[in-house]
Parts: sequence; structure tokens; C-alpha cells
Amino acid sequence: MVLPIHPVFQNDKGSKKNADYRNKILMLLEEHPDSKTQLALRMGYKGITSKLNREIKTLLLEKKIEQVLVNGKTVYKVA
Repeated sequence: MVLPIHPVFQNDKGSKKNADYRNKILMLLEEHPDSKTQLALRMGYKGITSKLNREIKTLLLEKKIEQVLVNGKTVYKVA
């Protein structure tokens, strides 16, 4: 048995927020490649959040950003 879902409830607001968050990360990394710590500070956080970690991993898997070593520090930049 399949229950119909009203169209209002089919819109996933959480995925839009995640997309906005990812776009903000990409925008900041386009301006200047940064470490996670520096990126978190530029986003207004005191330190690296679990959400930032998760989104960085997702963007790496999607090959939208890449991880490089600069002067012995891990830095992320737009691919």
C-alpha cells in the first residue's frame, strides 16, 4: 500500500540549507584557498564544526574541491 504525500511536504528544506552552506564554502574557497580552521573563522565560527567537516568531505568526494599541501599545511581549494 502506498500513501500519497501532499506536495507541500515533499520539499526537503534541509537539502536546500545544505546546498546553501556548500555554496558558501565554495564561494569562500574561490576567493582564497584556506585550511579548515581559517575557513571556519571566515564563516564566523570559533573553530571547525562537525557540519563543516562533513561538508568538506562531501565536496571532496564530489571532486568540487581538492586538498593540497602548502608549506606543510593542508589547504582546500576549488577544483
